[in-house]
Amino acid sequence: MIEFNFIIGTMDDAYDQIATWLGNRPRDNVMHFDDYTGKGSVLITELENGFFIRTWDYTVNEDTKFRIRPVNKDYPVMFMINYLLTPDAFWIDTGIGGPGPVKKISKLNNIIFSSNQSEFAFNVRGGVRARALDICFTYEWLLRQYPANNKDNAASVISRDGQQPVFFETFSIDDYRMVSEIMEKVLNNKWDNIFFKSRVLTLMDEVLKNIFNKKSTESGRTPVHADLMMEVEKKLNSILHEKLPNLKEIAKEFSMSDSTLKRQFKQVYGKAIYEYYLYKKMDLAKRMLLEKDMTISQVAYSLGYEKASPFIRVFKKQFGVPPGSLRASRNTHDLSPQE
Repeated sequence: MIEFNFIIGTMDDAYDQIATWLGNRPRDNVMHFDDYTGKGSVLITELENGFFIRTWDYTVNEDTKFRIRPVNKDYPVMFMINYLLTPDAFWIDTGIGGPGPVKKISKLNNIIFSSNQSEFAFNVRGGVRARALDICFTYEWLLRQYPANNKDNAASVISRDGQQPVFFETFSIDDYRMVSEIMEKVLNNKWDNIFFKSRVLTLMDEVLKNIFNKKSTESGRTPVHADLMMEVEKKLNSILHEKLPNLKEIAKEFSMSDSTLKRQFKQVYGKAIYEYYLYKKMDLAKRMLLEKDMTISQVAYSLGYEKASPFIRVFKKQFGVPPGSLRASRNTHDLSPQE
């Protein structure tokens, strides 16, 4: 396996590191390569001072490890959000200073949030097309995006013990569509910084809200069972193709009463547990209708419905239109959950 050391740094750092990897610096923000390392392209563009993006579309010739190293404490604090469009191309090592736990990337954890105090490694599989979007920003830029009464939220992403955690989040179909739009414009050489910035800020907003929520659970501002609620949420995501078990069964599995489960899940995630489960299930259904050559009945059956009619009813309630409308317009229909 080939290895390269990277840091989460400034745009100049990013240019230098790409040059170290590929042997040349990007020209006009873009680097195309076809050599012994692999084939593909990298775009890097600054949207504001302290805020830039990179898009990656490449295939390496052999398994390659990009080891992310923490920077000196005197270095400005920076963050990175990675959106991995091709989860099968990646896996993550989260060990510190050596081999550690391996995090499999899947459609349920293909957004990664980290800082330049985090230490982990991106591993890219040889011969598999890898597509990703990176959003990089300084701590100062992050603080400027929040009004005074919300600065504590922004500050909460800084770990007080010095070691920054690596968070994993889930792509929604809306995330996927926006990232795909960005990648398509890059591929077609259509530069539009206003478009890029609007899409990127929308993507960041949801991820950072989730991170703030998780950090608040660690600081004791949420219920004592918040860590268990995160495990419950993972279980819900793992059974989207099945029927939701009885809440008493879930509560028993996590050693709590069903009333405590219902109350604290809503406190942490803002939705009743069954409402949250349906939201995630329908979001997965929308992804399947957009990406897979499946009939509505096939999607319904794969998600645990015995008949298509109740699936259609739930889908329409969430998105305001039946699934047939999405299938008819395929990738051009803009669906958002109904409030």
